[in-house]
Amino acid sequence: MADPMLTSLCAICHVAPPKYKCPRCGLRSCSLKCTTKHKAWSACSGTRDPTAYLPPSRLRTPAGVDHDYNFLHGIERSLQRAERVLVDERHLVHPEELRPMTVQEVRWKAGRDGRKRKVLVTRLLRDAKGRRFERFLAQRLRKLKVEVLCMPTGMTRQKENSTTLNRKTSRINWQVEWFLIDDDAEAEVARAEEDEASEACNATRVLSKVMDNVPLHEAYRTMLDEQEAAKRRQAKKDGRTIDEEPIYHGNFPKSRCLPSRTAMQDPQTGLWFTCTGPNVETWPQEKQLEYQYFLAQPQTRRPDKRLAVSPLQTTDCLRDVLTNTRVLEFPTIIVLRSGTELPESYILGPKDSISPMAAPSGGSKRKDGPAGGKEAGDRAAKKRKSDDVEEGEVDEYEDSDGGAGGLVKGAVIDEQSMDENEDDDTSSSGSPSESESDTDD
Repeated sequence: MADPMLTSLCAICHVAPPKYKCPRCGLRSCSLKCTTKHKAWSACSGTRDPTAYLPPSRLRTPAGVDHDYNFLHGIERSLQRAERVLVDERHLVHPEELRPMTVQEVRWKAGRDGRKRKVLVTRLLRDAKGRRFERFLAQRLRKLKVEVLCMPTGMTRQKENSTTLNRKTSRINWQVEWFLIDDDAEAEVARAEEDEASEACNATRVLSKVMDNVPLHEAYRTMLDEQEAAKRRQAKKDGRTIDEEPIYHGNFPKSRCLPSRTAMQDPQTGLWFTCTGPNVETWPQEKQLEYQYFLAQPQTRRPDKRLAVSPLQTTDCLRDVLTNTRVLEFPTIIVLRSGTELPESYILGPKDSISPMAAPSGGSKRKDGPAGGKEAGDRAAKKRKSDDVEEGEVDEYEDSDGGAGGLVKGAVIDEQSMDENEDDDTSSSGSPSESESDTDD
């Protein structure tokens, strides 16, 4: 019996007849083991190339239609998967940001001769602007002349920014970044040995919410109390007693004693119970002078990588501190014990103030004088003109900005005529005079 030809056997092992065909390169193999070897040796993905040429005779078959359908369906699924990851899972973009910026639609527009013509209008579907704050919060920031520098969507600082506005009191509830500078020399030296390149190796970062009318010393005390309460809850959850927990306010020793506890026994019933004494607190003036506060300026970092900070009063509130300044998403405050010098990674400097020309003004909406009256008259005329336009028509003032200072949502940015006879009508409109002159001649 003659041996079979090598071309009729598996291209990998040359032992058994082939059973499978690689969708990518067309190589024939006999088993999964040989298929795996082929992919490893030839660096073949084993996936069909949808862009490979196929003769028309193979495209007009059910298999060819299925291949094209699967290719298009795979693109759609990849887009949906990417949208789900960006919007739902990672929260990097908003759903409206994935929509197209413009949309084209056919409308009827009245010309100068009174006739209506078809026009292809390109309308702005959404604003091509970055992240915006809530409307009332933005108005309050403009009134206080506070410029907030926004980080790109998805950055850590942008996600941490939970600044809100209380509409009842018109107070801004700021997200504040506290850097607690540890004055323990031994701890500072130990951390410096571990990481000499770290700029804030002796600082602890804490985030908290602070109303803009609360003094800094009260806001800092509230933050420390919240941290202490969180530690107690965690200790209780872990099954430890309060006495086993170290008594610290952040990185600093606690400034007031915990309530004293005494165990007593009832002589009649023999039951034991615990008595808790009152807190021993410091005087209010001592609380105010216990720490010193500095406002960090992230945009004024020097070439030597030293961060510029501005000294603040303990009785200052964020409403006064941040007026006529700019911040990066939310303010950063450095806290030191009184009498402690700033570390070498910080340097005193002025606040990052806004120039009077660049400061946003919350001026009145009403404009006095002849100029304001003229603009008001123009707006009224445009409104009366738009009232006479039927549904689906384009007003001649609709595509103008009207002094708004930029494009807004729904504005018309392009317009093309769809009337084929318009050019002929336009060219023939000027011909009668020429023809008459020719006739007269």
